[in-house]
Amino acid sequence: MRRLRSFLLAGCAGILAAVHGEAVVVEKIAIKVNDEIITQAEITQREQEVVAEYARAKRQVPGNLRQFVTDQLINDRLITQLAKKEGVIVGHAEVEDRIKRILKSQSMDLDSFKSSLAGEGISYDMFYEQTRKKMVMQKLFYKTPGAAAITPDDREIEDFYRKNAPQEMHLMHLYVSMPVGASFAVRNAKERQIKAIEAALAANPWGFAAVAAVNAEVWRDWGYVLPGPDLPKYLYPAFSKLTYKGQVFSFRVVNEIPGFPGFHALMLADKRQVALDKVRDRISSAVYENKLNDALEAWILSLRKGAAIVNMP
Repeated sequence: MRRLRSFLLAGCAGILAAVHGEAVVVEKIAIKVNDEIITQAEITQREQEVVAEYARAKRQVPGNLRQFVTDQLINDRLITQLAKKEGVIVGHAEVEDRIKRILKSQSMDLDSFKSSLAGEGISYDMFYEQTRKKMVMQKLFYKTPGAAAITPDDREIEDFYRKNAPQEMHLMHLYVSMPVGASFAVRNAKERQIKAIEAALAANPWGFAAVAAVNAEVWRDWGYVLPGPDLPKYLYPAFSKLTYKGQVFSFRVVNEIPGFPGFHALMLADKRQVALDKVRDRISSAVYENKLNDALEAWILSLRKGAAIVNMP
């Protein structure tokens, strides 16, 4: 109420100033959320930010942009109000710790992660703020009686496993370095080496081990692997690019993978379904995250139903 009263007093002061011949800009109130306000200027600014974000990510802007933005702003106000009432605070150290866990789960360092975000049109500051807001929401939600219901049970884990049974891959990998700043002669020799490998693998991909042993600087049979934080980043393309046994996928790295600039080739020797016991913890986490997101949406709707939200004329 104090914030609304201050705004109205400021508006009165603007009118009085205008009477005395001064040019004053008075922001229009668009929405009242309990005892706080959302101005038309805030909505317009947020619309411009959303359009820019979606353009950078090469995504289509939501159809009803005004409704999309006002829903965001209303939800933010409600969560901020409740956090203040409940004394819930998420500090910098907590956010940094959460982001570090995200980086570990994706086997990425901070610079690589920032580059990945930029490719999706998201700045690191934006991601940081989104993470902080979600953590505040989670802390508030965990205070509610419904929080206990999102813990996955065996039936939910097994059902998720049947529908999304993960597969592990038997991978082979070879590597030819291409040092940054190498001389023309070195680069030329490396290119001949790489072309010889590509030609041999195209003729007989199942001869990968023999070709690698003779031509590659480094090669390894990884056996059966799953994507995870302990897996080298240069193996990750295999999980999206390799689909059938005997397939070879090659790519070059400049400096995205520190210490491994050069030519990489991956070969899928086999793949098989993973036993449930081996991935139960991962599946439990995935099911929990899905249930948490659904529960947070329902919880936000309940906050809105209990709030005084008024669209101003």
